[in-house]
Amino acid sequence: MENTLTEDQIRLEKVKQMQKDGTSVWPEFKPVDSTCKKIIDEFDQNISENKEYALAGRLMTIRDHGKTFFANIQDVSGTLQLYIKQSEIGQDLFDFFKSKIDAGDIIWVKGTSFKTKMGEITLKVKELFLLS
Repeated sequence: MENTLTEDQIRLEKVKQMQKDGTSVWPEFKPVDSTCKKIIDEFDQNISENKEYALAGRLMTIRDHGKTFFANIQDVSGTLQLYIKQSEIGQDLFDFFKSKIDAGDIIWVKGTSFKTKMGEITLKVKELFLLS
């Protein structure tokens, strides 16, 4: 019989590994100056393309595309797509995101808004921090 870990056990192992690596699993306050809705509304009004925003929310989905991720973050105002690129956030943070961050985690991100080829308003992440 194969010994498989539950989702809770996997998360606990990730927390233990982060603590071992010196990563704060319950970090300090990060400033938030926006919401998902504000970013979308300002983009639609042509006042936010390439404007920098900081927001926090729950990761709802994560899609791995090799050296990039697309994810959806949700806050009290709605949802927004995130674009996380290895060359934008650096190898260490990219590896941390890939190995330690899961859908359901609360994260803080800072980045600039743009519209994808598919027409979706998106935040290009330049900084990322695990909140819980």
